[in-house]
Amino acid sequence: AEAAAEAAEATVAVSLERGLIEGGLPKLPGMPLPATPLSAHRMAMLREGFETCTDEAEEQALLRQSKLFRLLLASLANVLRSHALSLRGMNKTVESALAWEKVFEALEQVIPCSELTCIVGLEALSAKLLSCHLDYRGAGRSWLRRSLLASHLAYGGGYASWRVLNVQTFAASVLDGAAKEWSHMVKEYSFADDSYDFSDLLASKPPLANKQKETTEVPAEELAEA
Repeated sequence: AEAAAEAAEATVAVSLERGLIEGGLPKLPGMPLPATPLSAHRMAMLREGFETCTDEAEEQALLRQSKLFRLLLASLANVLRSHALSLRGMNKTVESALAWEKVFEALEQVIPCSELTCIVGLEALSAKLLSCHLDYRGAGRSWLRRSLLASHLAYGGGYASWRVLNVQTFAASVLDGAAKEWSHMVKEYSFADDSYDFSDLLASKPPLANKQKETTEVPAEELAEA
């Protein structure tokens, strides 16, 4: 799974580099092409944090090319997801968090308001919190915010709906911290208060499969005769 995920990223990066240099990529609305394309190797070094941009022009090129990279990588999201699942199965929380982040960023580029993106964001948040001992105020804060925002985009209702869906997933301290974080996000993004009814998200109680059968008392005289 790891080799397949690495091959997927490398293939997309090289194909994107070639397309930008040869001018074979169409112009997409809201996604301008970089003025000076970066090589696949240079972009990988910058994206992984091993190197930093030399100037504002390269920083802008990285931003534009990264969006295109995630857009193309989304077609191979299942490959990245398989890698993330395998890491989760091996309890490699740090590596799993990084793997889920790549899946999330790819899906966020193509289906930002989808339930699937929200679910992947929760996987990334869970892995991140496990890797940092539930430090939602520090190391896990950015993913807590991203999870809240992804849930709001998919379902609406802000923190209220997020809590309904995750009350059995996260510790009480994380749930309380999410409420405080959402209050900050409401002011930051100027979200309007709504009267969202999240009752549809509540799980309905399933009917009893086997109803208790009514028993009839047998008189003691009949039992004695039997």
